[in-house]
Amino acid sequence: MEKGIAVFVRMLFYSFILTVMSGCFGGDSDSHVPYGSQVQLEDGVTFANRNELLAEKCVNQGKMRAAEELYKGAIKARQEVLGPDDPAVFASYCKLAALYKMERKYDEAIAILKTVSERSLASKVDDSVSFVGYKNDLGLLYYAKMDYKQALMEYISAMLTMNINPGVHYDKFGAILKNGADVIAALKGNTAAADGLEADISKYADDPNRRHCLLEPMIALAKRCALIDKIEKAIKWYGKALSEINATAGNFDHERFSCLVGLGACYARTNRLDDADVVHKDAIRIMKRVKSLDVDDCAQLYLSIAGICQRREKNSDAAQAHDMAISIVSRARGTSHPAVAELYWLKGKFYCKIEDNEAEKACLVTSLRIYRQYSPRFITDEAELMLRLGVLSYDLGEYDASYSYLKNAHDIYLKSGAGQEENLKLCKNNMKIVAAVRSRKASRSRERVPQPPGQKDTSLPSGRKLGNGGDSSLKEYEF
Repeated sequence: MEKGIAVFVRMLFYSFILTVMSGCFGGDSDSHVPYGSQVQLEDGVTFANRNELLAEKCVNQGKMRAAEELYKGAIKARQEVLGPDDPAVFASYCKLAALYKMERKYDEAIAILKTVSERSLASKVDDSVSFVGYKNDLGLLYYAKMDYKQALMEYISAMLTMNINPGVHYDKFGAILKNGADVIAALKGNTAAADGLEADISKYADDPNRRHCLLEPMIALAKRCALIDKIEKAIKWYGKALSEINATAGNFDHERFSCLVGLGACYARTNRLDDADVVHKDAIRIMKRVKSLDVDDCAQLYLSIAGICQRREKNSDAAQAHDMAISIVSRARGTSHPAVAELYWLKGKFYCKIEDNEAEKACLVTSLRIYRQYSPRFITDEAELMLRLGVLSYDLGEYDASYSYLKNAHDIYLKSGAGQEENLKLCKNNMKIVAAVRSRKASRSRERVPQPPGQKDTSLPSGRKLGNGGDSSLKEYEF
C-alpha cells in the first residue's frame, strides 16, 4: 500500500514538472523551467544543456522573455558546477548576448561580451581562439550601433592577438578581415575597404595557417569592387573565389551561392545577359536545395533577375522578381525593416522607368512609412522620397498632397544645411508651381459651371512639369 502511494506521489510530481516545462512549447505563456526544482533532480550541466535547448525553442516561437530566463538559468547552473571562469560558462553568456543582439539590445549584449572577454583574458583558462571570437562579436555589435571607431578597435585587438599567435588556427580570421573592411567602408568609403582587403589577401595568400580562411575576404572584395563600379575586377575576384571553392574539399554551398549571385549581377550590369542567365540558374538550383542561405544574397538574386527582365521588356516578370526579393527579406527581418523600405524604393524606381506613376507612388509611400519608424536615422532618405512623391502627386493631379510632400522635404533640407542647396532650390521652385496651380484651382472652382460626371476637367493648365527629383535623387537602381 505504502509503495503504491509513493509511486502515485512520484507520478504527480513528474506530471507537475512536465506541465511547467510545456509552457515553453505551447500557449502564450512566457513561463520557464524553474531552476531550483530541477537542479535537485539532475546534474547541473545536463540541466544547463536542457535549458539552452528549451531557450532555442522559445526563440523560434518568439518567446524572448522566456528564452532570456532559460539562458540565465543555464549560466547559473554551469557556474555552480564548473566555476565562474570555465569556457562553458563563457559560451552560455555568449548565447545570452546573441539573444540580446537579436532583440537589438546592443548595450546589454556588449556589456556581457566585454565582461566575458576580460575574464577570459584574466583567468587564462580560455584560449586565444575564443578571445578572438569575443572580439569579433563585439565588433559586430558596435557596427550595428554605428559606433564604427570602437568596432574598428575591437577588430584591431583581434588581429593583434592572431599575429602574436601565428601558428594557431583561427576560424574567425577571414570573418575579421571582412568585418574590418565593412567598418573601414563606413569610415572611409568602399574604395579604401577594397584596397585594404586586396592588401590583406595578398599578404596572407602564402601563409599555410591563413590561406584557407581567405575565401570570405575574396567574396567581400568582389562585392566592394562591384559597389565602386570596378565590374571587371569584381568578376575576376568572384572567379578566383569559385576556383578556390572547387579546389577545396567540403560543403561550400553558401559561399558558392554568394559568388554566383554577385557574378550574375556583374554580368547583368555589363549587358552579358546570357552569361547572367547561366549563373542565375545555378544559383536557383542551390536555393532550392539549401534553406539557410544569406537573406541579402537571395534578395540580390531576384533583383538581378528583375533587372534582366526589365531590359528584355518583360515588365510583369520584373515586377514579380521585385516582389520575391521583398517577400524574402520581409519573412527574414520583418515587414518594417529598413532593408524592406529600400527594396520598395528600388521597385518604385522600376515603375518610374516604365512610367507607371500610380504603382511607383504606392511603392514610395510604403518605403517612406517604414523609414519614418526609424526617424531621424534615415532622414535624408525621407527627404528624397518626399521630393519624388511631390512630383508624382502633382503629375497625378493630387496638388494638396504634392505641396505637403514638397514642404516636408524642403524643411528637412533646410535643417540639413550645407550640401543641400540644389535640392532646397528644387523644392522651392516646385512649391511655387504647385501653390500657383492650387490657387487657380480654388478660384476657378468658385466660377466654374459643374461638368457632367465622367467628363475631364480642362479648366486647369496642363503640360507644365515640376523639376523632377526622381532620376537624380532616387538611389541608383542596383542589380
